[in-house]
Amino acid sequence: MSVGPVTTVHVTVPVHALGGCSDLLIPADLLPTWARHTTGECRVELLDGGHFALLAPENRATVDRVLQTALRPAP
Repeated sequence: MSVGPVTTVHVTVPVHALGGCSDLLIPADLLPTWARHTTGECRVELLDGGHFALLAPENRATVDRVLQTALRPAP
């Protein structure tokens, strides 16, 4: 599936990719490819659900944990 032109972007910060196990638009096996776009760490977190799993109430605690960790100041 092609979604249009892709520009390669590289960042120096960690990337945490969240995705739904049942996502038909962005399959879970594509999430680790985010590592190509950072010189930092790349983590993948799979959530129950499809494309909008990030918004599902049952995933709220996991999303909150990921965001709190990501936004914590570096030591």
